[in-house]
Amino acid sequence: MSVIPFPSSARKTNIVPGSYETGMKVHYDGALRKVTVTFRGRVIALPGQYASQDEATWAGEAFCRENGWERESTKRPMRGRSVR
Repeated sequence: MSVIPFPSSARKTNIVPGSYETGMKVHYDGALRKVTVTFRGRVIALPGQYASQDEATWAGEAFCRENGWERESTKRPMRGRSVR
């Protein structure tokens, strides 16, 4: 049984409350070390096993980004800067 390693920089997810789309979920099953993603009406079990919930969340969010999701916080301009 192999566990997919992630670099330590990828382990911190810093999720902004409300940044997921409506109906978007990333579920980690700690007993099986598997992640299931609900995204835009589809339920997908990602391949592989993940050592922690942080790694599973990172993988689930990466899947969603590859399929068109952008974090709400990345859509907003930075404070103090004008948008042209």
